[in-house]
Amino acid sequence: MMRRTATDGAHAVSFRRFLFLTTAMVTLVTIAGMQPVCAQSVTGSGVNPGGIVSPNWSVGEDLQVGVPGGGTLNILGGGTVTNDTGMIGANALDQGTVTVSGHDASGNASTWTNNGDLVVGQDGRGTLSILDGGKVSNVDAYIGAGTGSQGDVTVSGRDVNGNASTWNSTGQINIGDNGAGTLLIQNGGVVNSALALIGIDSDGTGTGTGTVTVSGHDGNGHASTWNNTNQVYIGGGTGTLNILDGGVVNSGQAVIAYGTDSQGNVIVSGRDSNGNASTWNAANNIYVGFSGNGTLTIADGAAVDTRTQPGGGAASIYIGYFSGSQGTVNVSSTTGNVSSLTATDYIDVGSNGSGTMTVGKGGFVSAANDVYIGRFSTASGTLQLDGDASGRGVLETGSVIKGIGTTTILDLNGGILRANRNEANFLNGFTALTVSAGGAWFDTNGHDIGIGTNFSGSSNFNKLGLGQLTLTGDSSGFTGASTVSAGTLAVNGVLGGNMLVDTAGRLVGTGSVGHVVNTGVIAPGYGNAMGTLTIQGDYVSNGGRLEIATVLGDDNSQTSRLRITGSTSGVTQVSIINRGGIGAQTVEGIRIVEVAGASNGTFVLNGNYTFGGAPAVIAGAYVYRLYQGGVSTPTDGDWYLRSALNDPGTPSAPGGPAAMPLYQPGVPVYEAYGSNLQSLNTLPTLQQRVGNRIWGPGANGDGNGIWGRTEGARGRFSNAAVSTTGLDQSIDTWKMQVGADRVLVDSDTKGRLVASANVSYGEANSRLNSVFGDGGLKTNGYGLGATLTWYGVTGFYVDGQAQINRYSSNLNSKALGLLTHNNGGSGEAFSIEAGKRISLSQRFGITPQFQMVYSNVRFDRFVDPTGALVSSGNNNSFRTRWGIALDHQGSWDGGRSRIYGIANVSYEWLHGMRTLVAGTPIINAGERLWGELGLGASVTWHKALTFYGELSGSTPFRDFGTSYILKGNIGLRAQF
Repeated sequence: MMRRTATDGAHAVSFRRFLFLTTAMVTLVTIAGMQPVCAQSVTGSGVNPGGIVSPNWSVGEDLQVGVPGGGTLNILGGGTVTNDTGMIGANALDQGTVTVSGHDASGNASTWTNNGDLVVGQDGRGTLSILDGGKVSNVDAYIGAGTGSQGDVTVSGRDVNGNASTWNSTGQINIGDNGAGTLLIQNGGVVNSALALIGIDSDGTGTGTGTVTVSGHDGNGHASTWNNTNQVYIGGGTGTLNILDGGVVNSGQAVIAYGTDSQGNVIVSGRDSNGNASTWNAANNIYVGFSGNGTLTIADGAAVDTRTQPGGGAASIYIGYFSGSQGTVNVSSTTGNVSSLTATDYIDVGSNGSGTMTVGKGGFVSAANDVYIGRFSTASGTLQLDGDASGRGVLETGSVIKGIGTTTILDLNGGILRANRNEANFLNGFTALTVSAGGAWFDTNGHDIGIGTNFSGSSNFNKLGLGQLTLTGDSSGFTGASTVSAGTLAVNGVLGGNMLVDTAGRLVGTGSVGHVVNTGVIAPGYGNAMGTLTIQGDYVSNGGRLEIATVLGDDNSQTSRLRITGSTSGVTQVSIINRGGIGAQTVEGIRIVEVAGASNGTFVLNGNYTFGGAPAVIAGAYVYRLYQGGVSTPTDGDWYLRSALNDPGTPSAPGGPAAMPLYQPGVPVYEAYGSNLQSLNTLPTLQQRVGNRIWGPGANGDGNGIWGRTEGARGRFSNAAVSTTGLDQSIDTWKMQVGADRVLVDSDTKGRLVASANVSYGEANSRLNSVFGDGGLKTNGYGLGATLTWYGVTGFYVDGQAQINRYSSNLNSKALGLLTHNNGGSGEAFSIEAGKRISLSQRFGITPQFQMVYSNVRFDRFVDPTGALVSSGNNNSFRTRWGIALDHQGSWDGGRSRIYGIANVSYEWLHGMRTLVAGTPIINAGERLWGELGLGASVTWHKALTFYGELSGSTPFRDFGTSYILKGNIGLRAQF
């Protein structure tokens, strides 16, 4: 702090020169005729030196006003006075008054310039008024400097041009050094200083009383303002700072009650008529009770902020700084406007001394980092958060930390404790707390915080705001009412009393709570871990929801669970969150709710779809529904997820058949997929492909040529030998094939060898029905094939075929919609056929024949809409056919004909079609042994053009006629 060079009497200021006039009054008035624009005047009496000059008086030395006894100096109408040091009321009996006001017609302000210090009330009484845009400047300034002195300064208003009445001190302003000093800044006036001392001398002590009031605005929204660049000290003796009705103080570091026996008081209160808050901006720390007794009161919508200086660190608030000090902070409002206190770092409530902070209704306190209570060993600290239904104080911070002081009190009495960051130990060091009558209110404010405190009391406990509050303490001693109003409350310890989970609230955890009324969400478990949440009492649902995380599988699946020791009532919607379960068949089911008392409540599943009128959820290939009661304990009142097709009943006897699983509606479609591909992948007989090339014994058959054919089939497949879903499938196929033949070997004595290449296109459409769901498939495919056929001269033939195909399929479920679009697939097929025509007469003959066909198909794996991975298993077929054809051949001029009937018996040697749904095999295998009857004909004109066709029907011998295939084939071959 800057020191004055005053040593006269109790508190005198040294001057370079002192000249005393004994005249009662010296007045110099500038005649209006000399300044025709306006009347500028400097007038006065009782000034030293005398000889006032108007309108511009350059004294050239120090200036005293009020000697001897009394005097005045008026600087008006744009007049100016310049001197070295200025003093108003220098001696004990002196009374001096200076008024600086207004401006001239050109807008030049009335100005008093002190090139040195300015003292208002050295040992006497001094009054300085700066009004209507007047300006005063000096180096240091003292108001009420000496013992017994009185100094009063008023800076008020603005001129008609909006220029503020202004006092500029390039050094310090000391208000109430060892005397009594007041500074009033009002009506938009402005004071600028570098250092401020209120009720404190330059040594940091003093017996003076200083009061500064900064209040209001000029009526045009310009606030009364004090700008103090560096520190402000309030109380070495007694100091008071009032910031009222929209006034503004900007300062550096603030020290309240600097001296040991000092009293420092700051009141920041109210707003102006435009709603602008009374504001104190401190660009550094604030100390309330530095060494003495300090108070800070923020009321009725006012604001106090600590601001980080450029290049400096964050600012803190210390309440009761040194041992023996006393600091008190009260933040509240009764007007509906929030009062606020902000620290950009932390707040100490009792650093080494005694500190108390009360955040009452309408109050808001923010500590960017933490709040300490009774931080060091000599400290005592009390933090009180008050509020009721009409309003609540709010403290927003990173955590509240219990120090090592003698007293550390956190009183939760209706105020809100709000988090500003994620913090695992939000009430650090507080092992136990008793909740006061107003209740504990925690606002997580979008963050995740943890509290391990053991709470007791009988009032209320409240969780507010988004984010999660996790309780790990044993609060079984709390017997009041808890409310989860918003966000998530995780109880991993014990919380006694009754609880309401409100509509925007969420209760989770693995601990224990009391009686619960649920209108929001309950989700047992914590984080990604599953667990059991226990309700020690009754459970009542009023539109509440239950979320259960589980690995959907068999009875032993890992799952979260709600355990209720009392009774249940109301309807609860249950949502299942599957944690990677791929489904499995259950027996008893997965128990998700335990009820020890009367199980009168109803739990209703929120499903992916409905099955049998009941909601269901899907996991892999399986579907789960929710049942009350176990299979073996149907009256236990618990609730189970089961993947059984039928309703619960008495379990099967040991070794008896298991209950049929409940499959998801896509599974029947996936089961039918392989069969749909196989219907396009199969190979025809030689007759169906090219008609008859040999008309009788000898090798005089057709030569090179081209051919084309089309076939269509309708098949129905019911009561399959093996079907996972009891599938009933109808397949309509259409296929077109064109090829070219070339004779490789042509021998009249041995026979003829013909090679062929062909391409094909086909479509297969399936309609399917199952108890698990209906659907359809559409497949189109392209193929490339080759054949090699030997026609012997005796009527014996051998025909070989090979074909590769590419497929694209769309799968649809009636319940789930589109399952996959343009899913790729492929297949290959190989056939060998042999036979021999035996003539019975000139026109009749029979042809025993045998054919083996191997066909294999596959499809690209995909993920269906339920998240299940669907992949191709072994979808291959090896079928043998034994047949005999009876034909009649005729001829006429230029043409030939052949009409035949054929009977076939075929047998499937492999195990059907297999698809994997989330690893679960889905199998479809038809009857192995089938019979077939067919009629066909060929007509050739002039050995150049042959038309041929065949109609046939086939059915299995078991369940004859239940499954069948009706097929037609027509072709045209041209020889060249």
